[in-house]
Amino acid sequence: MHKLGARFSLVVGLFGIIFSAVLLYQTWNSARTQTDKVMDTQAKLALTFETAIRRYVADNIRPELQKRIGPDEFVVEAMSTSYVARQIVEEVCKDFPDYILKFSSDDPRNPVNKAGPEELKMLEFFRDNSGESEWQGKLSIDGEEYLVHLNAMRIDEPCLRCHGIPEDAPKSLLNRYPEHGGFYRQIGDVAGMDVIGIPMKAVNAEMDSTVTANLTTTVIALLLLLGSILFAFWAIVGRRLSAITAHFHTAAAQAGDSPLTPVPVVGKDEISGLSSSFNVLAAKLRALYESLEDRVRRRTSELREARDA
Repeated sequence: MHKLGARFSLVVGLFGIIFSAVLLYQTWNSARTQTDKVMDTQAKLALTFETAIRRYVADNIRPELQKRIGPDEFVVEAMSTSYVARQIVEEVCKDFPDYILKFSSDDPRNPVNKAGPEELKMLEFFRDNSGESEWQGKLSIDGEEYLVHLNAMRIDEPCLRCHGIPEDAPKSLLNRYPEHGGFYRQIGDVAGMDVIGIPMKAVNAEMDSTVTANLTTTVIALLLLLGSILFAFWAIVGRRLSAITAHFHTAAAQAGDSPLTPVPVVGKDEISGLSSSFNVLAAKLRALYESLEDRVRRRTSELREARDA
C-alpha cells in the first residue's frame, strides 16, 4: 500500500511540476511580451514627439524667422531643429532621468550630442543602408541595456546652408560655433540620429521580482494541492485498501476449517464491489465446505452401515 501511495504521489507530483512550469513560462512570456510592447510604444511615442518638433521648426518657425532677419543671421534658439528639440527634451528628462532622449552625431557642434561607441556603430549602419531611416531594438549604452528607437537625420537641400561648407553658413552661426563642427556634409549624408532609450534595468528587476513572487506562490499552491490530493487518496482509497489487505492477510492465516469473516462493505464504488465479491466468494467457499462435510458424513455413515452388514 505504501508503494502504491508513493507511486501515485510521484506521478501526481511530476504532472503538477510540469503543468506549473508550463504555466509559469506562459505567464512570464506573456508579461514580457506585453511589457516590451508598452516600452516600445513609449519609445516610439517619444521619438514621434521629438521628430514632430524638428519638422515644425524646419517647416514653420525657421522660414518665418528667415523672412524677418538678414541672410547672415541664424537664431539657434529658434531655427536649429536639434537645439530646439534638445531643449524641450531636456525638460522632459527632468521627470525621467534614467531615460535617454538625445540627438547623437559623430561630428556635432554641441559636445553634448557626441555619439558614444554603440551609437557610432548605428550611425555607420544608417550610412551603409541608405534605405533605412529607423531602427528599434536593444542596445548597450554606457554599460546599460536600453530598448531604443533610432531615427536617422539625413542632409537635404535646406540643410546645406548650415551643414555644407562654412563659407555658405550664416556668420552668426560661425561666431557661435567657431570650431566649425557639423560642416562639410553632402545631400544624403547621415548628420546624426535621434536616440530614444528606455532603461531595461528597472524593467528586468520588476520582472525578476514578479517571477520570484509567482514561483513562490506556485510552489506553495502546488504543495497544498499535492497534500490535499494525497489526503483525499488516503481517505477514499488508501485507508480502505489497507483495511481489505489486512483482512485478506488475516483470512490467509486462518485455519483451513475456519469460515472466512466477511469484509465490511461501505459505499457503492469499485472498492465496495471488491469487498462484496470477496464476501460472495467467502460465502460460496463456506457453502462448499459445509456441502463437503455433509457428503463426508453421509459417505462415512454408508461405509459404517456396509461394514456392519
